[in-house]
Amino acid sequence: MTKTRFIFILSILILSILVAFGLIFMEDKQPPPLHKAISQTQKRETAPTKPTKTLPPTASLLMEPVDLRRFELPTEAITVWREFKAYKPALLVLSNNPFLTQLPELMRPKATTLLQSATRQEIQVQSNPQMAAPLLFPEMAVDAVMRDKMIGQYIWAIPMKDGQAPLTTESFRARLLDHRLITPHEAEALEVDEHGVAHGSLRDLPFTAGDLETLPKPDSPVIVHIDLSYFQTQYVNEMKTPVFQLVQDAMQRLQKMECQVLAVTFSYGNLDGRIALDVRFMGDALTDIMKSPDIIYDDLLGNYKRQADALYLEAMFRKEQAQGLYLAQERDLPKSAWVQHNLFRSAASHKQGNLALERLAKAVELDKVFAMAYFDLSDQALRARQPAEALRMLKLASDTFPDNPTIKLKMAELAYTLMDFKTAEHLIKQLQSLPWSEIYHPDMHNKLDRFIQMAKEAQELNSKSDR
Repeated sequence: MTKTRFIFILSILILSILVAFGLIFMEDKQPPPLHKAISQTQKRETAPTKPTKTLPPTASLLMEPVDLRRFELPTEAITVWREFKAYKPALLVLSNNPFLTQLPELMRPKATTLLQSATRQEIQVQSNPQMAAPLLFPEMAVDAVMRDKMIGQYIWAIPMKDGQAPLTTESFRARLLDHRLITPHEAEALEVDEHGVAHGSLRDLPFTAGDLETLPKPDSPVIVHIDLSYFQTQYVNEMKTPVFQLVQDAMQRLQKMECQVLAVTFSYGNLDGRIALDVRFMGDALTDIMKSPDIIYDDLLGNYKRQADALYLEAMFRKEQAQGLYLAQERDLPKSAWVQHNLFRSAASHKQGNLALERLAKAVELDKVFAMAYFDLSDQALRARQPAEALRMLKLASDTFPDNPTIKLKMAELAYTLMDFKTAEHLIKQLQSLPWSEIYHPDMHNKLDRFIQMAKEAQELNSKSDR
């Protein structure tokens, strides 16, 4: 019995030990307290498996205030577009020119580097067609960013006049091919739907084009770029197509697209001579519209009302009344370059030449791009058979743009016409020292060599005749 009792007690002891170990084991396996469990779950849910990019904030275009970033050339706007390269946004461009001229293959590496990292001023110099050695031209802007995959989609809003026939597949393909904006392979994939909207693939990116009224709503955040050529093409005159009405109508259509925008950029097109200086005021107008979208539905007020009325009066040959409105603008905006340009045009229309030049000089002092007007004045003087006055106007332009070789070349030609062969030779030698692009100006060095030889021969003949 003693042995039996010992075995029984030992069994109880072993069982107790096992139960104790079991309880400890079960305690180790119990779930944590509720607050700890929630914390651990949140950590698992919020911890990313890999780094992700957060899309920058967007704004509802023409529903919320947006800053308009203004540039002279569309290529300069790339300094804004490139900020969003990582997100591959859609690019919506309102322009008569789609900026799809193909960048020469030899220029692509340098142009890509320029557009990725250069300053606005450096890009302006390197993409101005009037310079000696540009890397690209303004009309190549979108082609360049598409090749660099800076955007994920390109949408072209084409300006359409009232009554203009809608796009067709055949006509649109031909239009782009004739201007060498697309390849034959890209043309084959391009189709225009029943709404007159073109769809295809350019530079291996989705492409859409059509009238702003019929373009579909973008399905991703966009960068919007507005070029002044969009309105220039639709403009007939102030009686048939009032310029401010064109702008308001276009902005109302753009508002209906409900774009979520990352940025809105704008190009004047005055610096490369594409757009007349007369409409430079629209940069200020569009800036105000983007800040206060309700303007697109309201009647014009203040100096924009005066501008619209003055343009109408000029079209009706009531230039005295128009001048009164421009003078009223000056009282409100004494530091506005485009108001001074209005007064320059008004004085010129009244045959007040000296006053006109004074007004233009004030405009140039406030905004040097208005010095482009001296080109037109030079051409007018030539048509009036006043080459000396034409040369004087070019000298005024050169004072503002001293590094512009196109002006110097025209000055040399005029100096030669005036038999000022020494000045012509001096200017040509300056031009010969420049690194003219073999891609864009392949015959320039030969042209300058012939020119300077003619100037030297003429100078020798002139010296002999004076003896």
